[in-house]
Amino acid sequence: MSNNGYYYTQFSGDFTKTPNDIVIGFDFGTSSSKIVIRSPFVGDGRSVAVNFMDLGHKGNKFLLPTRPFFDKNGKLQLGDSLSKPQFPALKMRVLDFPDEKVIGLDSSENEYTNTDLSIGYIAEALRISRKWFIETQAKVYGNAQIRWHFNIGIPSTGQKDDRVISRFRDIAKTAWGVSILQTDVTLQNCKIMYAEVKNGIVPGEITDDRIQAIPEVSAQVIGYCKSTSYRDGLHLLIDVGAGTVDICCFILNAGNHYLLGSSVERLGAFELHKLRIEEIKERISSWMEEFGSEEDPILPMPESPNKYLPVSIDSRFSNEFLQDEKFINNISSEINRVLHYVKKKRDPQSPNWKSGVRTFLTGGGSKVKVYIDSLSTSHEWWSTSGGTNGLKLDELTIPGKLVSDGLPLVDYHRLAVAYGLSHLRDELGEIKPESDIKDLIIMQNNNIGEGDSPGHDNSPG
Repeated sequence: MSNNGYYYTQFSGDFTKTPNDIVIGFDFGTSSSKIVIRSPFVGDGRSVAVNFMDLGHKGNKFLLPTRPFFDKNGKLQLGDSLSKPQFPALKMRVLDFPDEKVIGLDSSENEYTNTDLSIGYIAEALRISRKWFIETQAKVYGNAQIRWHFNIGIPSTGQKDDRVISRFRDIAKTAWGVSILQTDVTLQNCKIMYAEVKNGIVPGEITDDRIQAIPEVSAQVIGYCKSTSYRDGLHLLIDVGAGTVDICCFILNAGNHYLLGSSVERLGAFELHKLRIEEIKERISSWMEEFGSEEDPILPMPESPNKYLPVSIDSRFSNEFLQDEKFINNISSEINRVLHYVKKKRDPQSPNWKSGVRTFLTGGGSKVKVYIDSLSTSHEWWSTSGGTNGLKLDELTIPGKLVSDGLPLVDYHRLAVAYGLSHLRDELGEIKPESDIKDLIIMQNNNIGEGDSPGHDNSPG
Protein backbone atom coordinates (compact mmCIF):
# COMPACT_ATOMS: atom_id res chain seq x y z
CA MET A 1 0.00 0.00 0.00
CA SER A 2 1.06 3.62 -0.48
CA ASN A 3 3.00 5.40 2.23
CA ASN A 4 0.73 8.46 2.20
CA GLY A 5 -2.30 6.98 3.95
CA TYR A 6 -4.25 6.13 0.80
CA TYR A 7 -4.59 2.87 -1.09
CA TYR A 8 -1.99 2.62 -3.87
CA THR A 9 -1.96 6.21 -5.05
CA GLN A 10 1.80 6.97 -4.92
CA PHE A 11 5.10 5.26 -5.46
CA SER A 12 7.39 4.98 -2.44
CA GLY A 13 9.89 7.78 -2.03
CA ASP A 14 10.35 11.51 -1.76
CA PHE A 15 7.05 13.39 -2.09
CA THR A 16 8.85 16.68 -2.80
CA LYS A 17 9.53 15.53 -6.35
CA THR A 18 7.99 17.39 -9.28
CA PRO A 19 4.48 16.02 -9.88
CA ASN A 20 3.88 13.86 -12.93
CA ASP A 21 0.41 13.87 -14.50
CA ILE A 22 -1.01 10.36 -14.84
CA VAL A 23 -4.34 9.84 -16.59
CA ILE A 24 -6.63 6.85 -16.02
CA GLY A 25 -8.82 6.23 -19.06
CA PHE A 26 -11.76 4.11 -17.87
CA ASP A 27 -14.05 2.56 -20.50
CA PHE A 28 -17.00 1.43 -18.35
CA GLY A 29 -18.61 -1.21 -20.53
CA THR A 30 -21.85 -3.13 -20.34
CA SER A 31 -20.14 -6.51 -20.56
CA SER A 32 -16.59 -5.58 -19.56
CA SER A 33 -14.43 -2.58 -18.73
CA LYS A 34 -11.08 -1.58 -20.15
CA ILE A 35 -8.51 0.71 -18.53
CA VAL A 36 -5.48 2.44 -20.04
CA ILE A 37 -3.09 4.53 -17.91
CA ARG A 38 -0.87 7.17 -19.44
CA SER A 39 1.42 10.11 -18.80
CA PRO A 40 1.82 12.71 -21.54
CA PHE A 41 5.22 13.76 -20.20
CA VAL A 42 7.02 10.50 -19.42
CA GLY A 43 8.26 7.95 -21.92
CA ASP A 44 7.28 10.19 -24.83
CA GLY A 45 3.58 9.76 -24.12
CA ARG A 46 3.81 6.04 -23.42
CA SER A 47 0.58 4.40 -22.26
CA VAL A 48 -0.09 1.03 -20.63
CA ALA A 49 -3.19 -1.16 -20.82
CA VAL A 50 -4.07 -2.71 -17.46
CA ASN A 51 -3.78 -6.50 -17.40
CA PHE A 52 -6.39 -7.79 -14.94
CA MET A 53 -4.70 -11.17 -14.72
CA ASP A 54 -6.93 -13.82 -13.09
CA LEU A 55 -9.79 -11.36 -12.68
CA GLY A 56 -9.88 -10.60 -16.38
CA HIS A 57 -11.93 -12.41 -18.98
CA LYS A 58 -10.55 -15.88 -19.68
CA GLY A 59 -10.19 -15.04 -23.37
CA ASN A 60 -8.68 -11.56 -22.93
CA LYS A 61 -7.07 -10.47 -19.66
CA PHE A 62 -7.39 -6.81 -20.60
CA LEU A 63 -11.18 -7.06 -20.21
CA LEU A 64 -12.60 -6.86 -16.69
CA PRO A 65 -16.12 -8.39 -16.63
CA THR A 66 -18.72 -5.90 -15.42
CA ARG A 67 -20.13 -8.33 -12.87
CA PRO A 68 -19.74 -7.32 -9.23
CA PHE A 69 -20.50 -9.72 -6.39
CA PHE A 70 -21.31 -8.78 -2.80
CA ASP A 71 -21.07 -10.96 0.29
CA LYS A 72 -23.40 -10.77 3.31
CA ASN A 73 -21.37 -7.86 4.69
CA GLY A 74 -21.73 -5.90 1.48
CA LYS A 75 -18.07 -6.41 0.58
CA LEU A 76 -17.46 -6.30 -3.17
CA GLN A 77 -15.64 -9.00 -5.05
CA LEU A 78 -14.87 -9.40 -8.73
CA GLY A 79 -14.61 -12.75 -10.47
CA ASP A 80 -16.65 -15.53 -12.03
CA SER A 81 -18.17 -17.05 -8.89
CA LEU A 82 -21.71 -18.25 -9.50
CA SER A 83 -22.61 -18.62 -5.83
CA LYS A 84 -23.17 -14.92 -5.20
CA PRO A 85 -25.63 -12.41 -6.67
CA GLN A 86 -24.47 -10.84 -9.89
CA PHE A 87 -25.80 -7.89 -11.82
CA PRO A 88 -25.49 -8.16 -15.59
CA ALA A 89 -25.72 -5.04 -17.73
CA LEU A 90 -24.94 -2.86 -14.72
CA LYS A 91 -24.11 0.09 -16.96
CA MET A 92 -27.55 -0.01 -18.56
CA ARG A 93 -29.17 -0.36 -15.13
CA VAL A 94 -27.53 2.80 -13.82
CA LEU A 95 -28.41 4.66 -17.01
CA ASP A 96 -32.07 3.65 -16.99
CA PHE A 97 -32.81 3.24 -13.29
CA PRO A 98 -30.06 4.90 -11.22
CA ASP A 99 -32.19 5.09 -8.07
CA GLU A 100 -33.79 1.66 -8.34
CA LYS A 101 -33.58 -0.13 -4.98
CA VAL A 102 -31.71 -3.42 -4.78
CA ILE A 103 -32.50 -5.32 -1.58
CA GLY A 104 -30.91 -8.26 0.21
CA LEU A 105 -27.34 -7.40 -0.71
CA ASP A 106 -25.98 -7.47 2.83
CA SER A 107 -27.09 -8.24 6.36
CA SER A 108 -27.90 -4.61 7.19
CA GLU A 109 -31.23 -2.88 6.72
CA ASN A 110 -29.72 -0.38 4.29
CA GLU A 111 -31.28 0.04 0.89
CA TYR A 112 -28.85 0.23 -2.00
CA THR A 113 -29.33 1.43 -5.55
CA ASN A 114 -27.92 0.68 -8.98
CA THR A 115 -25.81 3.81 -8.51
CA ASP A 116 -24.28 2.29 -5.35
CA LEU A 117 -23.51 -0.94 -7.23
CA SER A 118 -21.83 0.96 -10.07
CA ILE A 119 -19.75 3.02 -7.64
CA GLY A 120 -18.58 -0.17 -5.96
CA TYR A 121 -17.60 -1.82 -9.20
CA ILE A 122 -15.73 1.21 -10.54
CA ALA A 123 -14.00 1.75 -7.19
CA GLU A 124 -12.72 -1.83 -7.09
CA ALA A 125 -11.56 -1.61 -10.71
CA LEU A 126 -9.65 1.58 -9.84
CA ARG A 127 -7.98 -0.12 -6.86
CA ILE A 128 -6.94 -3.09 -8.97
CA SER A 129 -5.61 -0.82 -11.72
CA ARG A 130 -3.64 1.54 -9.48
CA LYS A 131 -2.15 -1.37 -7.55
CA TRP A 132 -1.08 -3.03 -10.79
CA PHE A 133 0.37 0.26 -12.06
CA ILE A 134 2.31 1.03 -8.86
CA GLU A 135 3.70 -2.51 -8.64
CA THR A 136 4.68 -2.94 -12.30
CA GLN A 137 5.56 0.52 -13.62
CA ALA A 138 7.92 1.96 -11.00
CA LYS A 139 10.96 1.83 -13.31
CA VAL A 140 9.31 4.18 -15.78
CA TYR A 141 7.17 6.45 -13.58
CA GLY A 142 8.43 5.94 -10.03
CA ASN A 143 10.76 8.94 -9.80
CA ALA A 144 7.99 11.52 -9.36
CA GLN A 145 4.90 12.16 -7.31
CA ILE A 146 1.71 11.30 -9.20
CA ARG A 147 -0.90 13.93 -10.00
CA TRP A 148 -3.91 11.80 -10.91
CA HIS A 149 -6.52 12.47 -13.60
CA PHE A 150 -9.55 10.23 -14.11
CA ASN A 151 -11.60 10.18 -17.35
CA ILE A 152 -14.63 7.92 -17.60
CA GLY A 153 -16.54 7.28 -20.81
CA ILE A 154 -20.29 7.77 -21.17
CA PRO A 155 -22.71 6.46 -23.84
CA SER A 156 -23.70 9.83 -25.19
CA THR A 157 -23.30 12.06 -28.21
CA GLY A 158 -22.40 14.93 -25.86
CA GLN A 159 -25.50 16.89 -26.85
CA LYS A 160 -28.16 17.88 -24.33
CA ASP A 161 -26.90 15.21 -21.95
CA ASP A 162 -25.98 17.37 -18.98
CA ARG A 163 -27.85 15.09 -16.58
CA VAL A 164 -25.99 11.98 -17.76
CA ILE A 165 -22.64 13.79 -17.66
CA SER A 166 -23.34 15.15 -14.18
CA ARG A 167 -24.46 11.76 -12.89
CA PHE A 168 -21.40 9.96 -14.21
CA ARG A 169 -19.05 12.61 -12.87
CA ASP A 170 -20.60 12.18 -9.43
CA ILE A 171 -20.30 8.41 -9.73
CA ALA A 172 -16.67 8.75 -10.84
CA LYS A 173 -15.80 11.13 -7.98
CA THR A 174 -17.45 8.85 -5.45
CA ALA A 175 -15.77 5.74 -6.83
CA TRP A 176 -12.42 7.49 -6.65
CA GLY A 177 -13.06 8.43 -3.02
CA VAL A 178 -14.02 4.88 -2.08
CA SER A 179 -11.07 3.43 -4.00
CA ILE A 180 -8.43 5.34 -2.04
CA LEU A 181 -9.69 4.19 1.37
CA GLN A 182 -7.48 1.69 3.20
CA THR A 183 -10.52 -0.52 3.79
CA ASP A 184 -12.37 -2.96 1.54
CA VAL A 185 -14.92 -1.64 -0.93
CA THR A 186 -18.35 -2.05 0.64
CA LEU A 187 -21.80 -0.88 -0.36
CA GLN A 188 -22.10 1.08 2.87
CA ASN A 189 -18.91 3.02 2.09
CA CYS A 190 -20.24 3.71 -1.40
CA LYS A 191 -23.52 5.04 -0.03
CA ILE A 192 -21.84 7.27 2.57
CA MET A 193 -19.26 8.64 0.12
CA TYR A 194 -21.91 9.35 -2.53
CA ALA A 195 -23.86 11.51 -0.06
CA GLU A 196 -20.65 13.44 0.72
CA VAL A 197 -19.90 14.01 -2.97
CA LYS A 198 -23.45 15.25 -3.57
CA ASN A 199 -22.80 17.76 -0.78
CA GLY A 200 -19.76 19.12 -2.61
CA ILE A 201 -16.93 17.19 -0.99
CA VAL A 202 -14.09 16.19 -3.34
CA PRO A 203 -12.08 13.09 -2.30
CA GLY A 204 -8.33 13.22 -1.71
CA GLU A 205 -5.47 12.75 -4.16
CA ILE A 206 -7.38 14.48 -6.97
CA THR A 207 -9.21 17.72 -7.73
CA ASP A 208 -12.67 18.23 -9.16
CA ASP A 209 -11.42 19.47 -12.54
CA ARG A 210 -9.28 16.35 -12.99
CA ILE A 211 -12.31 14.04 -13.06
CA GLN A 212 -14.19 14.13 -16.36
CA ALA A 213 -17.04 12.25 -18.06
CA ILE A 214 -16.34 12.14 -21.80
CA PRO A 215 -18.60 10.80 -24.59
CA GLU A 216 -17.30 7.48 -25.82
CA VAL A 217 -17.71 8.52 -29.46
CA SER A 218 -15.27 11.38 -28.86
CA ALA A 219 -12.83 9.06 -27.14
CA GLN A 220 -12.92 6.68 -30.11
CA VAL A 221 -12.04 9.54 -32.44
CA ILE A 222 -9.24 10.66 -30.13
CA GLY A 223 -7.79 7.16 -30.15
CA TYR A 224 -7.86 7.12 -33.94
CA CYS A 225 -6.23 10.57 -34.14
CA LYS A 226 -3.29 9.22 -32.13
CA SER A 227 -2.93 6.02 -34.16
CA THR A 228 -0.86 5.23 -37.24
CA SER A 229 -4.14 4.88 -39.18
CA TYR A 230 -4.69 8.63 -38.98
CA ARG A 231 -5.75 10.45 -42.15
CA ASP A 232 -7.29 13.88 -42.62
CA GLY A 233 -10.77 14.08 -44.10
CA LEU A 234 -14.25 12.65 -43.62
CA HIS A 235 -14.69 9.43 -41.62
CA LEU A 236 -17.43 7.18 -40.27
CA LEU A 237 -16.94 5.20 -37.06
CA ILE A 238 -19.36 2.57 -35.74
CA ASP A 239 -18.66 1.18 -32.27
CA VAL A 240 -20.69 -1.91 -31.36
CA GLY A 241 -20.87 -2.37 -27.61
CA ALA A 242 -22.95 -4.75 -25.55
CA GLY A 243 -25.56 -2.08 -24.78
CA THR A 244 -25.34 0.52 -27.53
CA VAL A 245 -24.21 1.11 -31.08
CA ASP A 246 -22.39 4.44 -31.29
CA ILE A 247 -22.17 6.03 -34.73
CA CYS A 248 -20.25 9.18 -35.53
CA CYS A 249 -19.30 10.93 -38.74
CA PHE A 250 -16.40 13.32 -38.30
CA ILE A 251 -13.75 15.33 -40.08
CA LEU A 252 -10.09 15.43 -39.11
CA ASN A 253 -7.88 18.35 -39.95
CA ALA A 254 -4.32 18.63 -38.63
CA GLY A 255 -5.15 16.81 -35.40
CA ASN A 256 -8.38 18.69 -34.71
CA HIS A 257 -11.63 16.85 -35.03
CA TYR A 258 -15.14 17.98 -35.74
CA LEU A 259 -18.14 15.75 -35.02
CA LEU A 260 -20.58 16.38 -37.85
CA GLY A 261 -23.25 13.80 -37.05
CA SER A 262 -23.69 11.12 -34.39
CA SER A 263 -26.07 8.59 -32.95
CA VAL A 264 -26.14 6.44 -29.79
CA GLU A 265 -28.89 3.81 -29.80
CA ARG A 266 -29.72 0.71 -27.74
CA LEU A 267 -28.84 -1.68 -30.52
CA GLY A 268 -25.81 -3.36 -28.91
CA ALA A 269 -24.97 -7.07 -28.93
CA PHE A 270 -26.40 -7.78 -25.47
CA GLU A 271 -29.66 -6.09 -26.45
CA LEU A 272 -29.78 -8.33 -29.53
CA HIS A 273 -29.01 -11.37 -27.37
CA LYS A 274 -31.89 -10.59 -24.99
CA LEU A 275 -34.36 -10.24 -27.86
CA ARG A 276 -33.14 -13.50 -29.40
CA ILE A 277 -33.74 -15.28 -26.08
CA GLU A 278 -37.27 -13.89 -25.95
CA GLU A 279 -37.87 -15.06 -29.50
CA ILE A 280 -36.67 -18.57 -28.63
CA LYS A 281 -38.98 -18.62 -25.61
CA GLU A 282 -41.91 -17.66 -27.83
CA ARG A 283 -41.06 -20.43 -30.28
CA ILE A 284 -40.81 -22.97 -27.48
CA SER A 285 -44.09 -21.78 -25.99
CA SER A 286 -45.80 -22.10 -29.35
CA TRP A 287 -44.40 -25.58 -29.83
CA MET A 288 -45.40 -26.66 -26.31
CA GLU A 289 -49.00 -25.70 -27.03
CA GLU A 290 -49.00 -28.17 -29.90
CA PHE A 291 -47.00 -30.88 -28.15
CA GLY A 292 -49.12 -33.98 -27.62
CA SER A 293 -52.15 -32.52 -29.38
CA GLU A 294 -52.20 -35.25 -32.02
CA GLU A 295 -52.41 -38.27 -29.72
CA ASP A 296 -53.79 -41.43 -31.31
CA PRO A 297 -54.23 -44.37 -28.90
CA ILE A 298 -54.36 -46.80 -31.82
CA LEU A 299 -50.84 -45.99 -33.01
CA PRO A 300 -47.87 -47.78 -31.42
CA MET A 301 -46.39 -46.02 -28.40
CA PRO A 302 -43.03 -44.32 -29.27
CA GLU A 303 -40.04 -46.03 -27.68
CA SER A 304 -37.70 -43.00 -27.49
CA PRO A 305 -38.07 -39.31 -26.52
CA ASN A 306 -37.21 -38.00 -29.98
CA LYS A 307 -40.12 -39.97 -31.46
CA TYR A 308 -42.48 -37.92 -29.32
CA LEU A 309 -41.27 -34.70 -30.88
CA PRO A 310 -43.13 -33.36 -33.88
CA VAL A 311 -41.16 -33.11 -37.09
CA SER A 312 -41.88 -29.39 -37.23
CA ILE A 313 -39.60 -28.65 -34.27
CA ASP A 314 -36.54 -28.72 -36.51
CA SER A 315 -37.90 -26.03 -38.81
CA ARG A 316 -38.85 -23.82 -35.87
CA PHE A 317 -35.30 -23.66 -34.59
CA SER A 318 -33.29 -23.81 -37.79
CA ASN A 319 -34.68 -20.61 -39.25
CA GLU A 320 -32.88 -17.31 -38.76
CA PHE A 321 -33.94 -15.03 -35.94
CA LEU A 322 -36.63 -12.55 -36.90
CA GLN A 323 -34.94 -10.06 -34.57
CA ASP A 324 -31.78 -10.14 -36.67
CA GLU A 325 -33.52 -8.67 -39.68
CA LYS A 326 -35.10 -5.96 -37.55
CA PHE A 327 -31.71 -5.08 -36.06
CA ILE A 328 -30.07 -4.94 -39.48
CA ASN A 329 -32.78 -2.60 -40.71
CA ASN A 330 -32.60 -0.38 -37.62
CA ILE A 331 -28.81 -0.12 -37.60
CA SER A 332 -28.45 0.51 -41.32
CA SER A 333 -31.22 3.12 -41.03
CA GLU A 334 -29.26 4.90 -38.27
CA ILE A 335 -26.06 4.80 -40.34
CA ASN A 336 -27.93 6.18 -43.35
CA ARG A 337 -29.63 8.87 -41.27
CA VAL A 338 -26.29 10.17 -39.99
CA LEU A 339 -24.71 10.05 -43.46
CA HIS A 340 -27.70 11.72 -45.13
CA TYR A 341 -27.54 14.56 -42.62
CA VAL A 342 -23.80 15.04 -43.09
CA LYS A 343 -23.97 14.86 -46.88
CA LYS A 344 -26.90 17.24 -47.17
CA LYS A 345 -26.11 19.84 -44.52
CA ARG A 346 -22.63 19.35 -43.10
CA ASP A 347 -20.11 18.37 -45.72
CA PRO A 348 -21.63 17.79 -49.18
CA GLN A 349 -18.44 18.57 -51.09
CA SER A 350 -16.06 16.24 -49.31
CA PRO A 351 -13.93 14.35 -51.85
CA ASN A 352 -14.47 11.24 -49.71
CA TRP A 353 -18.01 10.87 -51.07
CA LYS A 354 -16.42 10.02 -54.41
CA SER A 355 -13.45 8.01 -53.14
CA GLY A 356 -15.40 6.18 -50.42
CA VAL A 357 -15.95 7.31 -46.84
CA ARG A 358 -13.29 5.74 -44.66
CA THR A 359 -15.18 3.57 -42.18
CA PHE A 360 -14.25 1.73 -38.99
CA LEU A 361 -16.38 -1.00 -37.42
CA THR A 362 -15.15 -1.50 -33.86
CA GLY A 363 -16.16 -2.79 -30.45
CA GLY A 364 -16.79 -6.17 -28.85
CA GLY A 365 -19.82 -6.90 -31.04
CA SER A 366 -18.27 -5.83 -34.33
CA LYS A 367 -17.59 -9.43 -35.41
CA VAL A 368 -21.25 -10.43 -35.06
CA LYS A 369 -22.78 -11.05 -38.49
CA VAL A 370 -25.78 -8.79 -37.83
CA TYR A 371 -23.53 -5.72 -37.54
CA ILE A 372 -21.38 -6.66 -40.52
CA ASP A 373 -24.54 -7.13 -42.60
CA SER A 374 -25.90 -3.78 -41.37
CA LEU A 375 -22.81 -2.01 -42.64
CA SER A 376 -22.94 -3.94 -45.93
CA THR A 377 -26.58 -2.91 -46.39
CA SER A 378 -25.67 0.76 -45.94
CA HIS A 379 -22.65 0.45 -48.23
CA GLU A 380 -24.77 -1.11 -50.98
CA TRP A 381 -27.30 1.71 -50.86
CA TRP A 382 -24.71 4.50 -50.82
CA SER A 383 -22.69 2.95 -53.65
CA THR A 384 -25.71 2.32 -55.89
CA SER A 385 -28.35 4.91 -55.00
CA GLY A 386 -26.65 7.50 -52.83
CA GLY A 387 -24.51 9.16 -55.48
CA THR A 388 -21.26 8.14 -53.74
CA ASN A 389 -18.66 5.41 -53.86
CA GLY A 390 -20.02 3.93 -50.65
CA LEU A 391 -18.14 3.07 -47.49
CA LYS A 392 -14.47 2.10 -47.48
CA LEU A 393 -13.97 -0.30 -44.54
CA ASP A 394 -10.63 -0.11 -42.75
CA GLU A 395 -9.02 -1.44 -39.54
CA LEU A 396 -7.89 0.61 -36.58
CA THR A 397 -4.19 0.12 -35.94
CA ILE A 398 -2.70 -0.10 -32.47
CA PRO A 399 -0.86 3.07 -31.40
CA GLY A 400 2.89 2.55 -31.29
CA LYS A 401 3.13 4.01 -27.79
CA LEU A 402 0.53 1.69 -26.23
CA VAL A 403 2.08 -1.09 -24.16
CA SER A 404 -0.29 -4.05 -24.12
CA ASP A 405 1.86 -7.19 -23.96
CA GLY A 406 -0.23 -10.22 -24.86
CA LEU A 407 -3.03 -8.31 -26.58
CA PRO A 408 -3.67 -9.67 -30.09
CA LEU A 409 -3.39 -6.89 -32.66
CA VAL A 410 -6.87 -7.71 -33.96
CA ASP A 411 -8.31 -6.95 -30.50
CA TYR A 412 -6.90 -3.43 -30.15
CA HIS A 413 -10.22 -1.90 -31.23
CA ARG A 414 -11.64 -3.07 -27.90
CA LEU A 415 -9.18 -0.79 -26.08
CA ALA A 416 -9.60 2.18 -28.41
CA VAL A 417 -12.06 4.06 -26.18
CA ALA A 418 -9.94 3.57 -23.05
CA TYR A 419 -6.86 4.70 -24.97
CA GLY A 420 -8.61 7.86 -26.12
CA LEU A 421 -9.80 8.53 -22.57
CA SER A 422 -6.22 8.29 -21.27
CA HIS A 423 -5.29 11.67 -22.78
CA LEU A 424 -5.29 15.03 -21.07
CA ARG A 425 -7.78 17.54 -22.41
CA ASP A 426 -4.96 19.87 -23.47
CA GLU A 427 -3.46 17.17 -25.70
CA LEU A 428 -6.49 16.61 -27.82
CA GLY A 429 -6.43 19.59 -30.12
CA GLU A 430 -9.68 21.35 -30.89
CA ILE A 431 -12.73 19.16 -30.38
CA LYS A 432 -15.94 20.62 -31.74
CA PRO A 433 -19.06 18.65 -30.79
CA GLU A 434 -21.87 18.38 -33.29
CA SER A 435 -23.97 20.98 -31.47
CA ASP A 436 -21.22 23.62 -31.81
CA ILE A 437 -20.89 23.34 -35.59
CA LYS A 438 -23.35 25.15 -37.82
CA ASP A 439 -24.60 23.68 -41.06
CA LEU A 440 -22.19 24.13 -43.93
CA ILE A 441 -21.86 27.53 -45.57
CA ILE A 442 -19.72 27.29 -48.70
CA MET A 443 -17.03 29.96 -48.50
CA GLN A 444 -15.45 31.43 -51.60
CA ASN A 445 -12.18 32.19 -49.85
CA ASN A 446 -11.76 28.65 -48.45
CA ASN A 447 -11.29 29.87 -44.88
CA ILE A 448 -12.13 27.40 -42.15
CA GLY A 449 -14.42 29.07 -39.69
CA GLU A 450 -17.64 28.57 -37.85
CA GLY A 451 -20.14 27.08 -40.24
CA ASP A 452 -17.43 25.69 -42.52
CA SER A 453 -16.41 22.13 -43.13
CA PRO A 454 -12.71 21.82 -42.26
CA GLY A 455 -10.20 19.54 -43.85
CA HIS A 456 -10.65 20.15 -47.58
CA ASP A 457 -11.47 22.77 -50.19
CA ASN A 458 -14.97 24.13 -49.61
CA SER A 459 -15.05 26.33 -52.69
CA PRO A 460 -17.63 25.63 -55.40
CA GLY A 461 -16.78 23.32 -58.25
